[in-house]
Amino acid sequence: MIIRPFRPTDLPQILAIENASFPDPYEEELFSLLWRSYPSGFLVAQEDREIVAYALYGIQGDEGIIYSLAVRPNARHQGFGDRLLDHALQDLSRKVRRVRLQVALDNAPALQLYGKHGFTMKEILRRYYENGRDAYVMTKELSRPA
Repeated sequence: MIIRPFRPTDLPQILAIENASFPDPYEEELFSLLWRSYPSGFLVAQEDREIVAYALYGIQGDEGIIYSLAVRPNARHQGFGDRLLDHALQDLSRKVRRVRLQVALDNAPALQLYGKHGFTMKEILRRYYENGRDAYVMTKELSRPA
């Protein structure tokens, strides 16, 4: 597996992963906007010539934000999300002291992944998603390298 920066030619595969992963997927325009805003915060995991996962993150104010992290359904439970999240957190730890994200209350695999990486639940956002589902706000305090 190779973890590398996103390239615009990756977008069709990213959109396929997004659509297969979420009932309320991000639109192509949002991916493009976030990539233009945070080009170093869009990573892909590639196996052979296939994109198997991606992570999209950035900085708002003094916090890092994980916007989206998804793994192709047939590549789940193989450590791709784990490694992408590690890369994102290492990068963010050089820039901010805290990271936050929102995750659906019923997304058990994501909750497990984020919990494993030290994220804690801070609050519930009722009807956060377009389809009416609730979300947890999760945060993680980072320590900057000496």
